[in-house]
Amino acid sequence: MKSELKICQILPGGDLEKSEESPPISSVVSLSSGQFHFTATTSFPLVIDTIPGVQPAVVINTQGDLLSLKAEIRRFNELDDVFSADFLSFVILVSVNKQLELQKTAQEYLLSRGTRRVALVDRSSWAHGFPQEGPYFATQAGLFRAWKLFPDTQGAFVASLLQDENCRIRYLDAACADAAPNLTIAVPSRLYYPPSPDLPLNGLRVAIKDNIHVAGAKTFGSSKSYGELYGISRTSAPAVQELLDLGAVIIGKTGMSQFADAEAPTSDFVDFHAPANPRGDGNRTAGGSSYGAGAAVAAYKWLDFALATDTGGSCRVPAANNSVFGLRPSRNSVTLDGTLVIHRDLDVLGLLSRDIDVLRRVAVHFYRLSPQITSVNSKNSIKFIYPMHLFPLEDNVVQEHFNKVARAVESILGVTRSNIDFTRAWERWSLGTKGSLNDYFASTLFQHLVWGGYHERAEFRAQYTSTFHRAPMVNPFARYRWGLAEGTTEKEVEQAISKRKEFQSFIESIFGESACMLSPFLFHEPESRDIYRPAPKERDRLQTGWGLRPAYQASLAGQPEIVFPIGLCPTISDISGVEEHYGVIASIIGTRGTELAVLDLICQILDRLKIPRAVLTGRTPFEV
Repeated sequence: MKSELKICQILPGGDLEKSEESPPISSVVSLSSGQFHFTATTSFPLVIDTIPGVQPAVVINTQGDLLSLKAEIRRFNELDDVFSADFLSFVILVSVNKQLELQKTAQEYLLSRGTRRVALVDRSSWAHGFPQEGPYFATQAGLFRAWKLFPDTQGAFVASLLQDENCRIRYLDAACADAAPNLTIAVPSRLYYPPSPDLPLNGLRVAIKDNIHVAGAKTFGSSKSYGELYGISRTSAPAVQELLDLGAVIIGKTGMSQFADAEAPTSDFVDFHAPANPRGDGNRTAGGSSYGAGAAVAAYKWLDFALATDTGGSCRVPAANNSVFGLRPSRNSVTLDGTLVIHRDLDVLGLLSRDIDVLRRVAVHFYRLSPQITSVNSKNSIKFIYPMHLFPLEDNVVQEHFNKVARAVESILGVTRSNIDFTRAWERWSLGTKGSLNDYFASTLFQHLVWGGYHERAEFRAQYTSTFHRAPMVNPFARYRWGLAEGTTEKEVEQAISKRKEFQSFIESIFGESACMLSPFLFHEPESRDIYRPAPKERDRLQTGWGLRPAYQASLAGQPEIVFPIGLCPTISDISGVEEHYGVIASIIGTRGTELAVLDLICQILDRLKIPRAVLTGRTPFEV
């Protein structure tokens, strides 16, 4: 017996019950292409006849002919990771300003794709509009938005969040079995978020570091005591609200070291476990403090970018360790309100992404960047600094990666590099009266971390003690630094602030009004996760944030820095017993306010050297 398409009628329906006092209708549906979630808080009330139970469905804008139908389905498959052939069982064809007629060839094509039901809709006849194109679940009560469920295999997330079409956020109340023992993350169809000049980030999925407030979710800062005291946030940080206003979709909050301190896995993590780096043998640290942000961006194709704080490298180090792109903007680029900061002179809100074009797109709108006079395409000269205190590297093979980048920068900018040894430049600048660069500034950032971390958490300690009549439980590293802060004098703090300003003046004397600097950010495998460490107070000071690391330059001087992978470093793993490949990571540091120029320069470097603008997820960032 020959199969025929069943024509279904769709009419406007009444409002579904969405009372805040009543639990939302929620369900998980298993299809051949995966597990999916839908809820009545993301639905469109309609009356659909002859629909038994819950059926996968798809809304397609079409003219009814075979070519346009095939083109739309092909586009859905290319653009969306939620849509699949399963949703073609019930096809809702939508036209504009005309009565739709489905051609016979189109009917035959749909039957061959497994379609059994079809509805024809004229969008112009719906006064309040019709649902966006994309996959849904259909019942006799209406259409429900589909969310695909993915396992958080790296343990990168501490909260799985669901954002409805009105930007209201709540915890996901569903799970898929293969996520255990970690969380399940739900992502909405990208087709619900068409390009819009008013929403330049429309549909981009973002993960938020768990020291940034999101309305409808708890903020822990990797401290159970903090989450216990303050509970679910009523308001979002202004930076989070800005992303929502730009069209981004929040899918969860990512793990971190406690209060963004310099904890190392696994020994320093007590309240929460450290997320795992997906690169190489799987036993490398994801880098802190934004461990979860780096691991998630490197591991999951369904995540577009992450928002994270950066103090002394908290955004850039995870980006480097996980071989993705990471941006630390200039100081005061966006407000830090609604964020658990360490020190407001150092902290910024940074971005991580696998794709430099996504990073640029988000940065332009989030930081409200405008083209500078000193852009890579201008005729104005840009000074290119080649730091001789950091180069050359001992490994000649790795050094050659950076040589290629340096030559590309010279060619792109049309300049010759300025070879500058900062240690010698400091001797001249300070007239040799203040000791070496590294010794003079060795304690500067460390004292900011100690003093800022302690005093920024003073209100938390007082409120927790008042509420629960006991001191809050915090991890050993936080207790160690808080103890140091209690013994720090106001004079020592003033000296640290003065030195930070002095360091900034020194760096600005080298960079001038328009300069960029190449830095070797990471050129070996990230540290192992399974190292046993002494107690914090018994460690070498250099392991606790002391010293003048290369990553501290941008933090102390308030400069933008962008890290990006430029090659692979092969290493025989003592875990897997085979050769693993980790990213060789460069960075470009620019004069303050030149984020866009640096981004554009990096794009041109990648193109010039034929390095992909987007890295792969999983074991290696590039094809081996």
